[in-house]
Amino acid sequence: MTIFEKLITVFVSVVSLNSVTFSNLYFLQQQIPNNQNTNQYLVDAIRNEGNLLDYLFPGSNNSTTLTPPLNLSYTLTEFQKFKGTYLTPTSAVGNSYFNDTILLGDSLTYGLQSGHISSDKVLASIGKFVYNILDTETTLTAGSSKKKVIDWLAEIKPKKIYINLGTNGIESWSNEMHIEYYNKMLDRIVAVCPGSTIILVGISPWSEAIGGTSSSDGLNKKINHFNTLLIETAKSRGMFYLNACETLLNGRGALADVYNAGDGTHWNVAAQTAYMNYLKTHAVK
Repeated sequence: MTIFEKLITVFVSVVSLNSVTFSNLYFLQQQIPNNQNTNQYLVDAIRNEGNLLDYLFPGSNNSTTLTPPLNLSYTLTEFQKFKGTYLTPTSAVGNSYFNDTILLGDSLTYGLQSGHISSDKVLASIGKFVYNILDTETTLTAGSSKKKVIDWLAEIKPKKIYINLGTNGIESWSNEMHIEYYNKMLDRIVAVCPGSTIILVGISPWSEAIGGTSSSDGLNKKINHFNTLLIETAKSRGMFYLNACETLLNGRGALADVYNAGDGTHWNVAAQTAYMNYLKTHAVK
């Protein structure tokens, strides 16, 4: 397709999409009701327009309207407040992007050291919660001595810190109490790393294999609500939110079977690869 043909195609397509979308917006009260179906129609229209522009002009950063992901319950209008907070697709970065980065987390992050990222870029411990991860003693490399995670952060002062925590505790605590513990953890991190860019990663869903579809559905709805509190926290604190969990979902909002390591919560190699690819294609610029 020549550039001239592209221009003609995009002009006709965008005019057609916008004529429908914005006429309905203008005559909203007369044309369509203000309900969930209306919002989904508008979301789909914006998504399709963005997909068309990205296809015709790859790498052009065409989308100016944020589209709410399926796992976060916001209307199209509400979600616009997260511009500058919600990380959107970028050109893929290389491994050097992580040279000044620390991935902070639990067993899900710990497992990434098996061929996905260098161990000196990971501060993670199996089975830890947001309230005790920072006081956990760990090594950074095979030859290093043990230090508390908070002390490692104070020493390294990484430019970027990705935090993927919250899976442990999601069953036990209310989301309100959980996010309170999370904020206390953030207070301590900011105190020792005031210049670091902090990215809060939404926690991933659990598999339908855990207690059946109905049981996992209830838990995953709680996870989705926690992630809404997390993105609100990121916005209020001037941090970023990364919705990496969306790449691991099946059509019902649970961890896809192809990414299940076997226990319903942990990731297999395919999930780890998909997760790291998502980080690389939703980079902080």
